[in-house]
Formats: sequence, structure tokens, C-alpha cells
Amino acid sequence: MSQAPRPIPKPYAIPARLTTHAPEVLRIAAETIISRGAMRDTTLGDHRAPAERNMAATVAAFNALEGTSLSEVQGWRFMATLKLARAACSERNDMFNADDYVDGAAYNALAHEAAERDALLINKQKGAE
Repeated sequence: MSQAPRPIPKPYAIPARLTTHAPEVLRIAAETIISRGAMRDTTLGDHRAPAERNMAATVAAFNALEGTSLSEVQGWRFMATLKLARAACSERNDMFNADDYVDGAAYNALAHEAAERDALLINKQKGAE
């Protein structure tokens, strides 16, 4: 059984020295995906633990409301961009919010997963032609 994810610190002043290295940010991001999935989603169907997989439903609803054709990958990229924008705003206010970077890493990982799945589907379709 995995440990509970470490709490994400609230916004605070920009640190004087580096305290969290990139591999640790990625580990926290992975734990965040799993913990949010446990709260919100069902299993992936392959007997793995639940993971955050609500973007397809989110973009489908958004597309229906707005008449757009946003893809799941674009939805994850949008969320990663939102986190970059929030990080930039925090920095301009001399603040740091680790959550912006942790979530950004997680959203990019989820975008990768969705893009890879799309590429495999396209490749299979091309092979069927």
C-alpha cells in the first residue's frame, strides 16, 4: 500500500535556497494523480489503481456547451498552461506556490498519456487501411 501523498504547501515567499529537486516534484505529481483519482475516478479497467481521468468527459461537456472541438490532449495542455500562468502571476507578486508546478507536471504527464493513446489509435487505423 502506498503512503499518503505529502501535503502541498500553501503559497509562500520565494525560498532563499532550493529545497525540492525535480525528481521529488515528479514523485509528488505522481502521488497527486493517484490520490485525486482515488477521490474522483474509477479504475482504469486493467486492475490498476484509480487515476485522474476526467478530462475526456470535461472536454466533451465543454465542446457541447461552446460548440468547439477541443481534444482531451488539448484539455490537459490548457490546464498545464493555466498552472504556468498562475506561477507567473505568483512570481510577479513575490510569491511561490508549489502546487502550480506539481499540478503542471501532473497535467503534462496526463497530456503525454492521452497523446500517446491517440497516436497508437491513429497508427492502428492506418494499419487497417
